[in-house]
Amino acid sequence: MSIDYSALKILPGDSAQAAANKRWIADGLLRLRKGFRQHLNKLPKHMNRLPDSSKVLRLATWNLREFGDENKYGVRLDDAYYFIAEIISEFDLVAIQEVTSDLSGLHKLLALLGSAWKAIATDVSGNSERMVFIYNRNTCWFRGIAGELTLGDSHVIYHPEGLQLIATGNDYTITFPQATCMPLQNPKLRVRCGQYQLKQALRLPLPPGTKVTLPAGSELLIPTGTPVICNQQPDTWQLQNKPVNEISLAKNWALELPDGARASGLLQFARTPYLVAFQAGWLKIMLCTVHIYYGDNSAHGLERRRREIAQLTKMLAKKAKSESDSEADSFFFALGDFNIKGKNHKTYEALVSNGFEIPEQIRKIPAGTNVSRDEYYDQIAIYTGDSDHQQITKVETVRAGVFDFFKYVYRNCGDDGGQDEKHYIPLMNKELQRRRKAGRSKASNWKYKDWRTFQMSDHLPMWIELKIDYSDDYLTSIKSKT
Repeated sequence: MSIDYSALKILPGDSAQAAANKRWIADGLLRLRKGFRQHLNKLPKHMNRLPDSSKVLRLATWNLREFGDENKYGVRLDDAYYFIAEIISEFDLVAIQEVTSDLSGLHKLLALLGSAWKAIATDVSGNSERMVFIYNRNTCWFRGIAGELTLGDSHVIYHPEGLQLIATGNDYTITFPQATCMPLQNPKLRVRCGQYQLKQALRLPLPPGTKVTLPAGSELLIPTGTPVICNQQPDTWQLQNKPVNEISLAKNWALELPDGARASGLLQFARTPYLVAFQAGWLKIMLCTVHIYYGDNSAHGLERRRREIAQLTKMLAKKAKSESDSEADSFFFALGDFNIKGKNHKTYEALVSNGFEIPEQIRKIPAGTNVSRDEYYDQIAIYTGDSDHQQITKVETVRAGVFDFFKYVYRNCGDDGGQDEKHYIPLMNKELQRRRKAGRSKASNWKYKDWRTFQMSDHLPMWIELKIDYSDDYLTSIKSKT
């Protein structure tokens, strides 16, 4: 379905530069449209499209890098909005990640897509990001159910490094036994202002007998059922078998720190997942879009990613089971940016757990979803385990793919002989100078290969087609009944 191209019409009053820019955008749109048709035609033979395109829902997920009117590389050009809208128009329903608190970019996108397209967005959560679903009302509809997922006590994520008390000043005093010397063994150092400083954090084991003095206002929470005995003084009591000067925390006991003191270790999702109900044809689906914690590629960073993904699938599986016999009977999907390292990595294994599976058509895609095609961040998984779906409809994946739009717009010099880079570098440098004058950038220069990912994205859209017409199956079931 075409987007609104009316603003690209060249008018008599247009300057030569304005007319040239319109022609440039139109040329890019033509390349994109042709490129997507070629993308579909090149899909493997085992992905046979249904004869009637109206009988499928084309569902996509796309992380649009810092998608707002402006990001750290400046304002998005009109070119980018047109190209992004053109790509989205090839789908029916798209889960978008990394939409910023500024919704002006989303409004521009919807204006280009036209009145048939609507959006459902969350409030901002981690990293000031929103989750958004954009959908074409001519092919699917919102079923009035939406919610953000938060972790309850039974699903809480524990920090890979364990529970930590974080000092906010000099409130905590650590006393080592017998004035123990605590030498730092081979620390990594840097020199700043004539001083040696630690270049990275150290983990220093505390010797047995170490004591910690907590800040004033800390309280000991003693649970119901703890044995007490009467003291010598009238109307006073004390804890049974607990010397006043030495109390060890028993099961279910807790320390509560005063305001201003912080503890870490019990974690929510870094960015709140968004669960929304849609329907297309006969098919009812519950879509949960995510942007899983990234952090870094250290062991602790990857473990936190794994734990977030595992808890997500566990929560969704529980919800899918609880709704499998209700009127809201739906098929559950988890889709989005999972920051998965690879198909053999523990982050991938966490996604295909708790009854979730990635369709074969996606598993057979040979390359990743980042620009260099070597990372498998984005995925679409479907819950298939333990639900009691005894209905005519089912999840049938027809085709799937990852569309590399950088072959057609904002191209590298290897793809077009440097034509795009030559066109955009003056615009890029002009924006850099504007931001430097406004005190919003200290960079001496920008690189085109990085800048273009903030115009379009550093992720490529992943999509699947799902069968949505089960009329023949339903009528056959009636005919076969005796």
